Amino acid sequence: MNVTALRCGAPPEMTDTLPLERLRCEAVAPSVETIAKLAIDALQSPLGLPPLAQCVTPDDRIAIAVGHGLPAAGPLVAGAIAAFAAAGIDRRHIKVVTASVRDAVPLEEALSHEVASGVLVESHDPSGDDTLCFAGLAKGDKPLLVNRTVFEADVVLPISAEATTGDIAATDEAGGAYDGLFPDFFDRETIDRFRKVRTVNDASALGARQSARRAAADQAGWIVGAPLVLRAVPGPGGGVASVLAGDPEQVTAAAADVSREAWRTPLAEPADVVLAVISGGADQQTWSSVGKALSAAERLVRSGGVIAVWSELAEPIGERLALLTEADDPDELAAALAAESGDEALAAWRVLQALQNGPVFLRSLLDPDEVEPLGIAPVAGMEELQRLVNRFEDCTVLEEAQHVRFTDGANRQ
Repeated sequence: MNVTALRCGAPPEMTDTLPLERLRCEAVAPSVETIAKLAIDALQSPLGLPPLAQCVTPDDRIAIAVGHGLPAAGPLVAGAIAAFAAAGIDRRHIKVVTASVRDAVPLEEALSHEVASGVLVESHDPSGDDTLCFAGLAKGDKPLLVNRTVFEADVVLPISAEATTGDIAATDEAGGAYDGLFPDFFDRETIDRFRKVRTVNDASALGARQSARRAAADQAGWIVGAPLVLRAVPGPGGGVASVLAGDPEQVTAAAADVSREAWRTPLAEPADVVLAVISGGADQQTWSSVGKALSAAERLVRSGGVIAVWSELAEPIGERLALLTEADDPDELAAALAAESGDEALAAWRVLQALQNGPVFLRSLLDPDEVEPLGIAPVAGMEELQRLVNRFEDCTVLEEAQHVRFTDGANRQ
C-alpha cells in the first residue's frame, strides 16, 4: 500500500504503512497563560494604532464581541479583559457578548474569575426586539439592526478567528476587516442574507459576492465604531498560532499572511482513500469541522473513492443534519439546504455533497446507530480503520483537515 501523509507547512511524506501515530485529535497547544499573554501583548502594541491605554479612558464602557468559531476563546477574552484593566478600565464596565447562545455558557465558565470581578457575559439574540437597535441603512435602504450592547458601548473590540480553510466556495467565509462582527451581531435577516449556504461554480461570481460582503462589513464596522479589532490565527491541535490587534485593515492583511504560511498544505495525486484527521479539543470536534474536512478531502480522492474522517466528534445531530436521514431526492435536499443559513446547514450540505460523490466513513464518539442513518458508515476504532484502508492501493492521510490551505487548485477527479 502506498501512503502519502500531508501535514501543514511540510512536504509530503511517503510510506508503505498507515501511520497510526498520526491519528491523534489533539496536539500540544500553548498553555492558557501563553494564549492570554498573546492577546495582552497584541493590544499593548497594536498595528497602526497607539497602545490600548492611549485609546480608552477610565469611564469608557467596553463591549467585547466574540465571533463564532473562535479557538481558545476563554484565554483570548481573558487576555483582552486584562489588557483593558491594565489600561485603567473597571472590570464592571466590561461586557462580553458571544455570537451564539451555545458559546456563552462555556465562555462564562472559562471566565469565572473575571465574572466574579464584575465582567458580564451575554449572548446575542438576532431575533430579539429588546436586544437590537437601529444602526443605519445598508445598501438598498435595508435597515441594519445591531446588538444593543455592542452599539451602545463607548469602545467595541471585535474578536474573531482567521478563516483557515481554503474552501470558501460554499460560503462567503472571508468577511474582511470586520469578520466576526458582521453579520454575527446583527439581525436575523442580515445574518441570513450573508450566511446562506450556496453552491458556487463561477469564480468571478464568488469574487463579486465576497466584495459585496466585505463592503457591507466595512460599512457595519464604521456604523458601530470599531477602529480596533483583535484576530486569532488558529494553530495546531486547537491552539492559537498568532494573535494580532490594531487597525482593521492592517490586522486583516497580517493575519491572512500568517495563516497562509501556517496552514499551507501541498496537494497530492488523487488516492483511492483519504483519511482526514480533525485536530483539537471539543471546540474543534464539531459537525462544522467535519464538513470542512470532507471538503478538503474531496480535493484529494479519486472519483468514487472513499473518505474516512477520524475525529472525537460528540456534538449531537441537529435538525438540519437529520434531514439527511429522510432525503428521497438528494438534489432537492441540496437546494433546500443551500437556501438556509448557519453552520449546521452548511455542514449538512457539505456532508451531502461528499456522500453524492462516494462512500464516507466516520470515527466519532457518537452512537453508531445515530450516525448510520445519515448515510455515513461509522468506524469503531483503529483496527477497523486499518482493515478499511488495507482494501485499497493508495491512501492519503490529511492532518488538521479542517484548517488546510492547499497550495494550488485541484478538483475531485
